[in-house]
Formats: sequence, C-alpha cells, structure tokens
Amino acid sequence: MSSTMGRYTVLKRLSIGGMAEVFLAAVDGPGGFRKLVTIKRLLPDLQEDEELVRMFIEEARISAALSHANIAQVFELGRHAGDFFLAMEFVAGEDLARLARTTTKLGIAIPIGLTCMVMRDAANALHYAHTFIDPTGTSAPIIHRDVTPKNIMVTYSGAVKVIDFGIAKMKYEGHARHVTTIKGSSGYMSPEQVEGAELDTRSDIFSLAVVMHELLTGARLFKPDQRGFAAPDPARLVPPRSLNPAIPEALSETVMRALAFDRTARIATGKDLARAIETAAPELFDAERTANVMQVLFANRIDATRTLLACSADARGDLDADLAQFEPSDPTDVHTARVGEAPAQAQAPRPRVLAVDDSPSSLQLLKLQLESEGFEVTGAETPALAFAALASARPDAIILDVIMPDIDGFELCRQMRQRADLTGTPILFLSAACSLEERIHGLEVGGDDFIRKPYTASEVALRVRSHLARVAMLRERTTP
Repeated sequence: MSSTMGRYTVLKRLSIGGMAEVFLAAVDGPGGFRKLVTIKRLLPDLQEDEELVRMFIEEARISAALSHANIAQVFELGRHAGDFFLAMEFVAGEDLARLARTTTKLGIAIPIGLTCMVMRDAANALHYAHTFIDPTGTSAPIIHRDVTPKNIMVTYSGAVKVIDFGIAKMKYEGHARHVTTIKGSSGYMSPEQVEGAELDTRSDIFSLAVVMHELLTGARLFKPDQRGFAAPDPARLVPPRSLNPAIPEALSETVMRALAFDRTARIATGKDLARAIETAAPELFDAERTANVMQVLFANRIDATRTLLACSADARGDLDADLAQFEPSDPTDVHTARVGEAPAQAQAPRPRVLAVDDSPSSLQLLKLQLESEGFEVTGAETPALAFAALASARPDAIILDVIMPDIDGFELCRQMRQRADLTGTPILFLSAACSLEERIHGLEVGGDDFIRKPYTASEVALRVRSHLARVAMLRERTTP
C-alpha cells in the first residue's frame, strides 16, 4: 500500500469491513500545519462493481453537502491509482454499540442524563438532514436509513456525531429516488422499511427510538429470529419504564410515541423528538460530564488512541487490534489492560507508594502485598500522617481508601491535588462499590483509577505499574 493517497499521508489502518477499509491519515501544510482525517476506501476487488461505486459516490455527494456540529463531515471524494476514497472528519471516540457493551460488562447502566443528551443531539442532526436545503435553495430531504448504535458516536470530549450516510437517499421534490431493495440493519429498521415501502423521514425517527429504548433498558428491543433477521414485533414493544423503573413516565411515553408502528401516529420530526426529550428528561448531561463518563469507561483506550495518533508515517497496523488489549477483561475492572506484568529491571529503584487507610489491618495487608511485588510502601492511617509523609518525600503513586471516618478519600484526593508537587502523580482509590457514579466523582476530584475490593497483590501491582508507565510515556513525549 502506498504511504500516500492523493494529497493525504496514510498513518494507520483503522479497520476493514466487507466493502471498505478505513485509514487514519494526515494532510500537511506550511508552518508545520497538520490535520488528521479518516480515509474510507472501497476494497480493491470492489472497485470494478459499478453499483457499489455509484453508491460510494452518492454517499460522498450527500455527506459532503451536510454541515452540522453533530454530523461527521466529509471533506472530499478522491481517486488514487484508480481507487475511489472519501476523506472525512476523524472522530476520536466510541460508538454507542461499544458504550453499551462496556457498561453491560461492568454490570452498570448508562446514566439516563447521558442517554437523553446523546439522543437529543442525534435527533437534531437527523432533523437537519431531513430538512436539508441544497446551495441552490432546493429542498432535498435526506433519509439516513441506517440509524443504529454503530452509527452514532460519542467523542472523548463529550460531543455526539452521527456517521455513515452510506445508504442514505436524497429526495428532491418532484423526483424521489426510490429504493428498489431493502437496505438497513436488522433490528433497527422501521416497519415500513422492512416491508420495502417508500420511506420518509419518520423511518429514521423510529430507528432512533429503538436505539434510545435499548440504551435506557440495557437490552435489545427486537431480537433476531431463526434466520438471524430481527424485524419489528409489536408483541415485544413494551414501555422502557416497565423494564427500568428509574425512567420517568414522561420519558418512557416519549420513546413509545416515537416507536408507533403507524407512522401517522409517530413523532413526526427530529426537532419534535429532541424537544420532547428535553422536556421529559430528568437531566441532560453537558459535554464535560459526558467526557468524564468516557474517561471513566475508556481511560486506557483514550491513552492508547492518543499514543497511536502520534505514530509516524512509517507506522503500520490495525487500530482495532492495537486497542483490543484495552477492552475490559472483567465486569468489575474496566481499567485493567490485558498486558503482562512489566519485567523486573536489574538495579531499578523500587517505586514508592503512599497508601492511606484508616484500618491498621487493611493497611498492613496492602503494604505486604505491594512490597512482595517490588514496591516501597509508606502507610498512613490519617490524613495528617499522609501529609507528613508527603512533606518528607514525594511518592510515585498514591492509593487512598474511599471510606474513612475523618475525611473520605475523595476529599483527601482533592486536597492533595492542590499541591503543585503532586501534578502528574497517579492517585488510585480503593472501594468496594466502584459504581459508575463513584468513578465519575473520583475523576472529578483528580483521581486516576479505582481498585475494587477484594483485590489481589498482582492486581494492585499491575494497576499501579500501568499508571506509572503512562506517566513515564507522557513525560517522555513532553520532554524536549
């Protein structure tokens, strides 16, 4: 593969699918300017298929016309060595399918406020496409036709992006582009889409409501049959509140109105759905709170992505393979990477850890465990002793018990973070709960990770070493 594609320098292959492969690339300019983009290229053996090429060009034509904060932008359609490719906005984040899988593995629910924010922004993005007017002033509604969890992304900075208008249709007044085959994703198509009827924008509203129902309940709505095909089944259509009592009645009713099988009774527009969500939602997360959740759930993937974005033009590989080791391997442990323990280095100094726990027996056990793994541990049973230890020597890492009588670990972390000499020092919490809310709070006060009780010596050591390696990597990258 050439290291360039048109005017773009290819840095990394991100993924490969049945029809196209996706690359991370960059376009360079004067004065050290560099812009990262995603390149989507039809697979070489499909470049001769006229129908697929036509669809690919149609995707480029439609997507490039769209300009909305919640829609991933397409910059241009290009051709290199006879192969068509799209240059698109690079979205650093996770799709809703991965978000749902991760929270399911952890046994926790996606916060309702987060779900409502994502669905509102996605509905507004679809409304923009549904009411699109081209540069000539002609009304040209665009129906996405494949609204699924995989095609809605949440960025690490807390933004929402609708992606992949690959099978979208632009319908001009007076001469609609009719669909001759059923295209869409099993389990998310509207009843009229499954029947092969002519579609309007309400089909996307139904699909988005399916996604919302699943995020709120944590379960698939329409399950596949023996053929592996999941069509809408009225018998399975139950209010989300019946499966999750934490959902407000008004929000549950909003979802059901958007899921009406009779499209004349369905919420008609993305704008109406967005407004209904805002009215019914108990709260709506902002970008900062959403970013905090992403940091809690995908801390290691975020670090890995940042590292991969710094790769050279000579780097090769597959981003999904590189990130696979950062998938949560245990429902209680989202931050443990699937990596082996770091090999012992001859004459290497023992990393210094400050451990704070009001229980003398627990503190002694933690010291024995960490010292058996090659760490030098200073124990403190009170905040005063902890700050005295900090005054005598700066530790490489700090471990705080969350529940203590005089001051909880979160407040102690907050106070420690006010010290300039602890900037960059990893702070890890010990907790028996490790709920998503607790993890978010820990992140907000300056913590880096959680270790769930009960734990093993190797688990604690691996977690601490992982953070020390991250700090060393960041320090190396910022050192001239």
